[in-house]
Amino acid sequence: MAAFGLKIYDENGDPIDAKCVGFHYDTGNTSDIHDTQNQESNFDNTDADWDGDSTPVPENDVILLHVYTDDACAVHRIISDNSDSYKRSIQILPCQAPTVAILVNDGLVNVELVANQNSSDEYQWEYDGETMHHKQRWYGTDLCDDVKITKVEYDFGDGYGTDDSYIFDSADTYNIKVKVTNECELTAEDSVDIKVKWNEPSVALSNDPVAPGVDEETTIDSVVTDSDSRVVTETWYMDDVETTELTWSFAEIETHIFKVKLDWNDGFEDKVVWEELVIEMTAAELVVDLTYTNNESIYTMNTAVELGDADLDYIRYEIRYRVPFTNEAILCYNSNGSEIEEFEFANSGVYEVTAIAYDELEINDSDTKIITVECTGTGSSDEYVHYIEWE
Repeated sequence: MAAFGLKIYDENGDPIDAKCVGFHYDTGNTSDIHDTQNQESNFDNTDADWDGDSTPVPENDVILLHVYTDDACAVHRIISDNSDSYKRSIQILPCQAPTVAILVNDGLVNVELVANQNSSDEYQWEYDGETMHHKQRWYGTDLCDDVKITKVEYDFGDGYGTDDSYIFDSADTYNIKVKVTNECELTAEDSVDIKVKWNEPSVALSNDPVAPGVDEETTIDSVVTDSDSRVVTETWYMDDVETTELTWSFAEIETHIFKVKLDWNDGFEDKVVWEELVIEMTAAELVVDLTYTNNESIYTMNTAVELGDADLDYIRYEIRYRVPFTNEAILCYNSNGSEIEEFEFANSGVYEVTAIAYDELEINDSDTKIITVECTGTGSSDEYVHYIEWE
Protein backbone atom coordinates (compact mmCIF):
# COMPACT_ATOMS: atom_id res chain seq x y z
CA MET A 1 0.00 0.00 0.00
CA ALA A 2 0.95 3.64 -0.38
CA ALA A 3 -0.91 6.46 1.34
CA PHE A 4 -0.90 9.95 -0.12
CA GLY A 5 -1.40 12.91 2.21
CA LEU A 6 -1.81 16.18 0.35
CA LYS A 7 -2.05 19.77 1.53
CA ILE A 8 -3.30 22.15 -1.13
CA TYR A 9 -2.24 25.80 -1.58
CA ASP A 10 -3.18 28.53 -4.04
CA GLU A 11 -0.88 30.82 -6.02
CA ASN A 12 -0.37 33.04 -2.95
CA GLY A 13 0.56 30.11 -0.73
CA ASP A 14 -2.78 30.16 1.11
CA PRO A 15 -4.55 26.85 1.87
CA ILE A 16 -7.35 26.06 -0.57
CA ASP A 17 -9.87 23.29 -1.18
CA ALA A 18 -9.64 21.41 -4.46
CA LYS A 19 -10.31 18.09 -6.13
CA CYS A 20 -7.64 15.34 -6.27
CA VAL A 21 -7.19 12.35 -8.58
CA GLY A 22 -4.47 9.70 -8.50
CA PHE A 23 -3.19 7.85 -11.58
CA HIS A 24 -0.96 4.75 -11.34
CA TYR A 25 0.77 4.50 -14.70
CA ASP A 26 2.09 0.95 -14.32
CA THR A 27 -1.33 -0.52 -13.55
CA GLY A 28 -3.27 1.92 -15.70
CA ASN A 29 -5.69 2.56 -12.82
CA THR A 30 -7.16 5.96 -11.98
CA SER A 31 -8.77 6.78 -8.66
CA ASP A 32 -12.10 8.46 -8.18
CA ILE A 33 -12.21 12.22 -7.68
CA HIS A 34 -11.51 13.10 -4.04
CA ASP A 35 -12.66 16.41 -2.52
CA THR A 36 -10.34 17.92 0.06
CA GLN A 37 -11.42 18.37 3.67
CA ASN A 38 -9.96 21.42 5.35
CA GLN A 39 -7.63 21.92 2.36
CA GLU A 40 -6.20 18.41 2.74
CA SER A 41 -6.72 15.10 0.99
CA ASN A 42 -5.75 11.62 2.10
CA PHE A 43 -6.21 8.54 -0.04
CA ASP A 44 -4.50 5.21 -0.66
CA ASN A 45 -3.74 3.25 -3.79
CA THR A 46 -5.22 0.19 -2.08
CA ASP A 47 -8.63 1.85 -1.95
CA ALA A 48 -11.34 0.09 -3.92
CA ASP A 49 -11.68 3.07 -6.26
CA TRP A 50 -8.01 2.86 -7.27
CA ASP A 51 -5.73 -0.23 -7.41
CA GLY A 52 -8.06 -2.00 -4.96
CA ASP A 53 -5.59 -4.39 -3.32
CA SER A 54 -2.92 -4.34 -0.65
CA THR A 55 -0.02 -4.65 -3.07
CA PRO A 56 2.64 -2.01 -2.39
CA VAL A 57 3.54 0.42 -5.15
CA PRO A 58 6.70 -1.20 -6.59
CA GLU A 59 9.92 0.74 -6.70
CA ASN A 60 10.21 3.06 -9.72
CA ASP A 61 6.48 2.87 -10.52
CA VAL A 62 4.99 6.22 -11.57
CA ILE A 63 2.17 7.93 -9.66
CA LEU A 64 0.59 11.15 -10.98
CA LEU A 65 -1.39 13.34 -8.61
CA HIS A 66 -3.77 15.71 -10.38
CA VAL A 67 -5.11 18.51 -8.18
CA TYR A 68 -7.46 21.19 -9.58
CA THR A 69 -10.22 23.73 -9.15
CA ASP A 70 -12.34 25.42 -11.80
CA ASP A 71 -9.55 27.85 -12.67
CA ALA A 72 -6.29 26.34 -11.38
CA CYS A 73 -4.47 23.01 -11.46
CA ALA A 74 -1.24 21.18 -10.81
CA VAL A 75 0.17 17.78 -11.66
CA HIS A 76 2.80 16.24 -9.39
CA ARG A 77 4.73 13.12 -10.29
CA ILE A 78 6.04 10.63 -7.72
CA ILE A 79 8.53 7.91 -8.59
CA SER A 80 7.97 5.16 -6.03
CA ASP A 81 10.77 4.35 -3.60
CA ASN A 82 8.76 1.62 -1.83
CA SER A 83 7.55 4.04 0.84
CA ASP A 84 4.16 3.32 2.34
CA SER A 85 3.38 7.00 2.78
CA TYR A 86 3.95 10.14 0.71
CA LYS A 87 3.17 13.58 2.09
CA ARG A 88 3.18 16.52 -0.28
CA SER A 89 2.38 20.22 -0.31
CA ILE A 90 0.71 20.84 -3.67
CA GLN A 91 0.42 24.33 -5.05
CA ILE A 92 -2.11 24.87 -7.83
CA LEU A 93 -1.76 27.79 -10.21
CA PRO A 94 -4.19 29.40 -12.66
CA CYS A 95 -3.37 29.55 -16.40
CA GLN A 96 0.11 30.79 -17.20
CA ALA A 97 1.13 32.56 -20.38
CA PRO A 98 2.30 30.20 -23.12
CA THR A 99 5.71 30.28 -24.79
CA VAL A 100 6.41 30.51 -28.52
CA ALA A 101 9.36 30.68 -30.92
CA ILE A 102 8.90 31.58 -34.56
CA LEU A 103 10.63 29.52 -37.24
CA VAL A 104 10.99 31.21 -40.64
CA ASN A 105 13.76 30.97 -43.23
CA ASP A 106 14.78 33.67 -45.68
CA GLY A 107 12.55 33.73 -48.76
CA LEU A 108 12.39 34.62 -52.45
CA VAL A 109 10.30 37.19 -54.27
CA ASN A 110 7.00 35.79 -55.60
CA VAL A 111 7.65 32.43 -53.95
CA GLU A 112 5.37 31.36 -51.11
CA LEU A 113 7.02 31.81 -47.73
CA VAL A 114 5.79 29.44 -45.02
CA ALA A 115 6.14 30.29 -41.33
CA ASN A 116 6.27 27.77 -38.52
CA GLN A 117 6.28 28.05 -34.76
CA ASN A 118 7.15 26.02 -31.72
CA SER A 119 4.80 26.82 -28.88
CA SER A 120 3.75 25.30 -25.56
CA ASP A 121 1.21 26.02 -22.87
CA GLU A 122 2.87 23.64 -20.43
CA TYR A 123 4.50 25.09 -17.36
CA GLN A 124 6.44 23.84 -14.37
CA TRP A 125 7.49 25.38 -11.09
CA GLU A 126 8.94 24.47 -7.70
CA TYR A 127 6.95 24.51 -4.47
CA ASP A 128 8.13 23.33 -1.07
CA GLY A 129 11.03 21.45 -2.68
CA GLU A 130 8.86 19.59 -5.20
CA THR A 131 8.17 20.13 -8.91
CA MET A 132 4.66 20.98 -10.06
CA HIS A 133 3.42 20.90 -13.66
CA HIS A 134 0.73 22.26 -15.91
CA LYS A 135 0.15 19.44 -18.38
CA GLN A 136 -2.82 18.66 -20.54
CA ARG A 137 -1.77 15.05 -21.09
CA TRP A 138 0.92 12.90 -19.49
CA TYR A 139 1.60 9.17 -19.63
CA GLY A 140 -1.46 8.77 -21.84
CA THR A 141 -3.97 10.27 -19.41
CA ASP A 142 -5.85 13.56 -19.67
CA LEU A 143 -5.03 16.09 -16.96
CA CYS A 144 -5.38 19.90 -16.92
CA ASP A 145 -8.13 20.78 -19.40
CA ASP A 146 -7.18 24.44 -19.65
CA VAL A 147 -3.58 23.77 -20.69
CA LYS A 148 -3.76 24.14 -24.47
CA ILE A 149 -2.97 26.50 -27.33
CA THR A 150 -6.22 27.54 -28.95
CA LYS A 151 -5.05 29.97 -31.63
CA VAL A 152 -1.90 30.60 -33.72
CA GLU A 153 -1.65 33.82 -35.76
CA TYR A 154 1.02 35.32 -38.00
CA ASP A 155 1.73 38.88 -39.05
CA PHE A 156 3.67 39.33 -42.30
CA GLY A 157 3.42 43.10 -42.19
CA ASP A 158 -0.27 43.79 -42.64
CA GLY A 159 -1.73 42.56 -39.32
CA TYR A 160 -2.31 39.26 -37.56
CA GLY A 161 -4.20 36.48 -39.33
CA THR A 162 -4.42 32.71 -39.28
CA ASP A 163 -2.63 32.17 -42.63
CA ASP A 164 0.85 30.76 -42.13
CA SER A 165 2.14 31.67 -45.59
CA TYR A 166 2.72 34.83 -47.57
CA ILE A 167 4.08 35.95 -50.95
CA PHE A 168 6.28 39.04 -51.05
CA ASP A 169 6.59 40.94 -54.33
CA SER A 170 9.80 42.83 -53.58
CA ALA A 171 13.20 42.14 -52.09
CA ASP A 172 13.65 43.63 -48.63
CA THR A 173 14.09 42.84 -44.94
CA TYR A 174 10.77 41.94 -43.33
CA ASN A 175 9.74 41.42 -39.71
CA ILE A 176 7.57 38.31 -39.30
CA LYS A 177 5.58 37.89 -36.09
CA VAL A 178 3.71 35.04 -34.43
CA LYS A 179 1.17 35.20 -31.62
CA VAL A 180 -0.29 32.23 -29.77
CA THR A 181 -3.29 32.29 -27.46
CA ASN A 182 -4.16 29.71 -24.81
CA GLU A 183 -7.47 28.56 -23.35
CA CYS A 184 -7.42 31.40 -20.83
CA GLU A 185 -6.84 34.07 -23.53
CA LEU A 186 -3.25 34.61 -22.42
CA THR A 187 -0.87 35.28 -25.29
CA ALA A 188 2.78 35.04 -26.20
CA GLU A 189 4.54 36.64 -29.19
CA ASP A 190 7.81 36.23 -31.03
CA SER A 191 9.26 37.80 -34.16
CA VAL A 192 12.20 37.51 -36.50
CA ASP A 193 13.72 39.62 -39.28
CA ILE A 194 14.15 37.74 -42.56
CA LYS A 195 15.50 38.62 -45.96
CA VAL A 196 13.37 38.16 -49.07
CA LYS A 197 15.71 38.05 -52.06
CA TRP A 198 15.31 38.30 -55.81
CA ASN A 199 15.32 34.95 -57.61
CA GLU A 200 18.61 33.72 -59.04
CA PRO A 201 18.73 33.84 -62.84
CA SER A 202 19.76 30.82 -64.87
CA VAL A 203 21.08 30.15 -68.37
CA ALA A 204 20.55 27.15 -70.64
CA LEU A 205 23.19 26.43 -73.28
CA SER A 206 23.01 24.25 -76.38
CA ASN A 207 24.67 24.07 -79.77
CA ASP A 208 23.75 22.78 -83.22
CA PRO A 209 25.19 20.57 -84.53
CA VAL A 210 26.08 19.10 -81.14
CA ALA A 211 29.35 17.50 -82.23
CA PRO A 212 30.72 19.38 -85.24
CA GLY A 213 33.48 18.13 -87.47
CA VAL A 214 36.60 19.97 -88.59
CA ASP A 215 35.72 23.33 -90.19
CA GLU A 216 32.01 22.66 -89.67
CA GLU A 217 30.09 25.58 -88.18
CA THR A 218 28.19 25.08 -84.91
CA THR A 219 25.90 27.75 -83.46
CA ILE A 220 25.48 28.21 -79.72
CA ASP A 221 22.11 29.14 -78.21
CA SER A 222 22.23 30.95 -74.85
CA VAL A 223 18.82 31.31 -73.16
CA VAL A 224 18.76 33.36 -69.96
CA THR A 225 15.85 33.03 -67.50
CA ASP A 226 15.68 36.12 -65.31
CA SER A 227 12.19 36.40 -63.76
CA ASP A 228 13.06 39.51 -61.74
CA SER A 229 15.24 41.27 -64.35
CA ARG A 230 18.25 41.27 -62.06
CA VAL A 231 21.02 40.44 -64.58
CA VAL A 232 23.43 43.35 -64.94
CA THR A 233 25.78 41.87 -67.55
CA GLU A 234 26.00 38.67 -69.58
CA THR A 235 29.52 37.76 -70.71
CA TRP A 236 30.54 34.92 -73.08
CA TYR A 237 33.83 33.03 -73.18
CA MET A 238 35.18 30.44 -75.61
CA ASP A 239 38.02 28.42 -74.13
CA ASP A 240 38.41 31.10 -71.42
CA VAL A 241 38.76 33.94 -73.93
CA GLU A 242 36.00 36.59 -73.84
CA THR A 243 33.99 36.72 -77.04
CA THR A 244 30.88 38.18 -78.65
CA GLU A 245 30.50 35.35 -81.17
CA LEU A 246 28.00 32.49 -81.02
CA THR A 247 28.89 30.74 -84.30
CA TRP A 248 32.14 28.80 -84.39
CA SER A 249 34.18 26.39 -86.51
CA PHE A 250 37.37 24.63 -85.47
CA ALA A 251 40.34 23.54 -87.54
CA GLU A 252 41.39 20.62 -85.32
CA ILE A 253 39.69 17.89 -83.34
CA GLU A 254 39.69 19.19 -79.78
CA THR A 255 37.31 19.66 -76.86
CA HIS A 256 36.06 23.24 -76.53
CA ILE A 257 34.25 24.90 -73.63
CA PHE A 258 31.83 27.79 -74.02
CA LYS A 259 30.99 29.64 -70.80
CA VAL A 260 28.44 32.25 -69.78
CA LYS A 261 28.87 34.58 -66.81
CA LEU A 262 25.82 36.37 -65.39
CA ASP A 263 26.47 39.26 -63.02
CA TRP A 264 23.38 40.01 -60.93
CA ASN A 265 22.19 41.35 -57.56
CA ASP A 266 19.82 39.51 -55.19
CA GLY A 267 18.67 42.73 -53.53
CA PHE A 268 21.38 42.62 -50.88
CA GLU A 269 24.66 41.75 -52.60
CA ASP A 270 26.26 41.27 -56.02
CA LYS A 271 26.45 37.68 -57.21
CA VAL A 272 27.65 35.66 -60.19
CA VAL A 273 26.14 32.70 -62.05
CA TRP A 274 28.37 30.56 -64.29
CA GLU A 275 27.22 28.02 -66.85
CA GLU A 276 29.30 26.07 -69.35
CA LEU A 277 28.78 24.01 -72.49
CA VAL A 278 31.29 21.30 -73.44
CA ILE A 279 31.62 20.88 -77.19
CA GLU A 280 33.04 17.52 -78.22
CA MET A 281 33.96 17.37 -81.91
CA THR A 282 33.37 14.45 -84.26
CA ALA A 283 36.38 13.25 -86.20
CA ALA A 284 35.92 12.23 -89.83
CA GLU A 285 36.22 8.51 -90.40
CA LEU A 286 39.09 7.00 -92.33
CA VAL A 287 38.36 4.46 -95.08
CA VAL A 288 40.40 1.28 -95.70
CA ASP A 289 40.61 -0.50 -99.05
CA LEU A 290 42.56 -3.78 -99.03
CA THR A 291 43.94 -5.28 -102.23
CA TYR A 292 46.66 -7.86 -102.72
CA THR A 293 48.91 -9.57 -105.26
CA ASN A 294 50.43 -12.98 -105.02
CA ASN A 295 53.19 -15.05 -106.42
CA GLU A 296 52.07 -18.58 -105.85
CA SER A 297 51.67 -18.90 -102.04
CA ILE A 298 53.31 -15.58 -101.23
CA TYR A 299 50.75 -12.78 -100.85
CA THR A 300 51.58 -9.09 -100.75
CA MET A 301 49.02 -6.84 -99.03
CA ASN A 302 48.36 -3.45 -100.60
CA THR A 303 46.28 -1.37 -98.18
CA ALA A 304 45.06 2.03 -99.27
CA VAL A 305 43.84 4.36 -96.52
CA GLU A 306 41.76 7.47 -97.08
CA LEU A 307 42.47 9.56 -94.00
CA GLY A 308 39.96 11.56 -91.99
CA ASP A 309 41.09 14.30 -89.63
CA ALA A 310 44.33 12.76 -88.36
CA ASP A 311 47.49 11.12 -89.61
CA LEU A 312 47.77 7.37 -89.95
CA ASP A 313 49.10 5.65 -86.86
CA TYR A 314 49.43 2.00 -87.90
CA ILE A 315 47.87 -0.88 -89.86
CA ARG A 316 47.19 -4.26 -88.28
CA TYR A 317 46.51 -7.54 -90.12
CA GLU A 318 44.48 -10.50 -88.95
CA ILE A 319 44.41 -13.82 -90.82
CA ARG A 320 41.77 -16.48 -90.16
CA TYR A 321 41.60 -19.96 -91.56
CA ARG A 322 38.18 -21.25 -92.61
CA VAL A 323 37.78 -24.80 -91.35
CA PRO A 324 36.38 -27.09 -94.06
CA PHE A 325 32.80 -28.33 -93.64
CA THR A 326 32.03 -26.06 -90.61
CA ASN A 327 33.34 -22.89 -92.32
CA GLU A 328 34.42 -21.65 -88.86
CA ALA A 329 37.00 -18.84 -89.10
CA ILE A 330 39.90 -19.53 -86.71
CA LEU A 331 42.40 -16.75 -85.98
CA CYS A 332 45.85 -17.96 -86.89
CA TYR A 333 47.76 -14.69 -87.13
CA ASN A 334 47.65 -11.14 -85.69
CA SER A 335 50.37 -8.75 -86.80
CA ASN A 336 49.85 -6.45 -83.76
CA GLY A 337 50.91 -3.44 -85.76
CA SER A 338 54.14 -4.85 -87.23
CA GLU A 339 55.32 -3.62 -90.61
CA ILE A 340 55.10 -7.04 -92.31
CA GLU A 341 52.87 -6.88 -95.39
CA GLU A 342 53.84 -10.15 -97.14
CA PHE A 343 52.68 -13.57 -96.06
CA GLU A 344 53.59 -17.02 -97.26
CA PHE A 345 50.99 -19.74 -96.64
CA ALA A 346 52.18 -23.25 -95.85
CA ASN A 347 48.75 -24.83 -96.14
CA SER A 348 46.23 -24.69 -98.92
CA GLY A 349 42.74 -23.55 -98.02
CA VAL A 350 40.38 -20.59 -97.70
CA TYR A 351 41.57 -17.66 -95.58
CA GLU A 352 40.11 -14.35 -94.41
CA VAL A 353 42.66 -11.53 -94.47
CA THR A 354 41.61 -8.34 -92.62
CA ALA A 355 43.46 -5.02 -92.66
CA ILE A 356 42.61 -2.66 -89.79
CA ALA A 357 43.93 0.90 -89.95
CA TYR A 358 44.12 3.31 -86.99
CA ASP A 359 44.73 7.04 -87.08
CA GLU A 360 46.24 9.14 -84.31
CA LEU A 361 42.77 9.86 -82.89
CA GLU A 362 42.16 6.10 -82.54
CA ILE A 363 39.56 6.21 -85.32
CA ASN A 364 39.72 2.91 -87.21
CA ASP A 365 38.29 1.13 -90.23
CA SER A 366 38.83 -2.33 -91.70
CA ASP A 367 38.51 -4.26 -94.92
CA THR A 368 38.46 -8.03 -95.33
CA LYS A 369 39.28 -10.18 -98.37
CA ILE A 370 38.69 -13.90 -98.83
CA ILE A 371 41.55 -15.70 -100.57
CA THR A 372 41.91 -19.29 -101.69
CA VAL A 373 45.50 -20.51 -101.36
CA GLU A 374 47.09 -23.24 -103.46
CA CYS A 375 50.41 -23.89 -101.75
CA THR A 376 53.54 -24.73 -103.74
CA GLY A 377 56.20 -23.30 -101.47
CA THR A 378 58.10 -24.89 -98.61
CA GLY A 379 58.70 -21.77 -96.57
CA SER A 380 60.49 -18.46 -97.10
CA SER A 381 63.75 -17.24 -95.71
CA ASP A 382 62.88 -13.61 -96.36
CA GLU A 383 62.68 -11.79 -93.01
CA TYR A 384 59.97 -9.49 -94.39
CA VAL A 385 57.69 -12.41 -95.32
CA HIS A 386 55.63 -13.90 -92.49
CA TYR A 387 55.18 -17.64 -92.72
CA ILE A 388 51.56 -18.73 -92.11
CA GLU A 389 51.16 -22.37 -91.15
CA TRP A 390 47.86 -23.94 -90.11
CA GLU A 391 47.82 -27.27 -88.30
